[in-house]
Amino acid sequence: MVNRVRWGKPDPWPKQPQVGCKCKLARKLLEPLIRTARANKTSVKMGYSPRVEEAQSGALIEKRSHKERLTTVETYLDVLETSLEKLDQGQRRLLEVESSQEVKSRIDRVESLVDRLTKDPKDSVRHLHEVVAELTAKVLFELLLMQP
Repeated sequence: MVNRVRWGKPDPWPKQPQVGCKCKLARKLLEPLIRTARANKTSVKMGYSPRVEEAQSGALIEKRSHKERLTTVETYLDVLETSLEKLDQGQRRLLEVESSQEVKSRIDRVESLVDRLTKDPKDSVRHLHEVVAELTAKVLFELLLMQP
């Protein structure tokens, strides 16, 4: 591609900053979140809502049961918890410092969040967003700490 800025013309498609993941595990964890965010952004721009379209067409709206959603949430939380543990272990190896008490407290925090999520079905969606945001922030923070 020719750089149009050198010729005095503005580039009609400026490159967007690339957000990348150095760790395959982090990329695997963040892909569903990024995909969901992109889908939501696209549907808002286009004014598209699958539920409205289905309701207009008279088709039945497919709803997942609360139990299915909780199972999915628990799976995501297990993956995030495992990745956080692996990142903590990797960071400890790099720093050669044993901090098992800190790791245990984080694991206890995640377990308490999972318990709260499964016990309170009314606030489960809002709480899920809080848990995922907190764990994602921790994973990203750990990745930043591991970068040279």
